[in-house]
Amino acid sequence: MITTKLAAKNNKINYQTSVLNSKKVVSRLPTSVLMPSPKFCQKQQVSFIGGSGIIKGCRMDSGTWTYAVEMPLGVEPSMGRIGSETTIFLQEEDIKT
Repeated sequence: MITTKLAAKNNKINYQTSVLNSKKVVSRLPTSVLMPSPKFCQKQQVSFIGGSGIIKGCRMDSGTWTYAVEMPLGVEPSMGRIGSETTIFLQEEDIKT
């Protein structure tokens, strides 16, 4: 399948043209989708069920933003630490400011 993008002159919508088995098929679905901007930014202090932390980064995943949140260090356990911090991934809906 070969895919090209065509720009419509009047309504500024890109349409997808596919060639499949030597037949030209034009899809009327827009090829560009507007993504919402993330609600939270890097280094922002946030809270969630189970704790709080600082946003380290985010990415779009399945139509929603997923954030890497670094939780603060607690008291060092008697057996010592394995790593320096705990980072979890949370969906945007699970995070509060």
